[in-house]
Amino acid sequence: MNARVRPTARFIMKLLNVIFFVLVIVSHVFFTTSYAAHPLITDDTGTQGKGKFLFELNGQVSYDKMDSRDD
Repeated sequence: MNARVRPTARFIMKLLNVIFFVLVIVSHVFFTTSYAAHPLITDDTGTQGKGKFLFELNGQVSYDKMDSRDD
């Protein structure tokens, strides 16, 4: 008979906490910031009903406060 010692619930909870902590740190260190953008096309066919249409208009304005001239 194979007599193995089963880990206790307290040990498992500590292990899960350590794994969670490591995953949070790794996600903050290695993953970069991503920026959202407007979709290039939308596929909403059939949502307006017969004889209707969908018109979408998007715009975005941004600027850089730093002077971009080469001195």
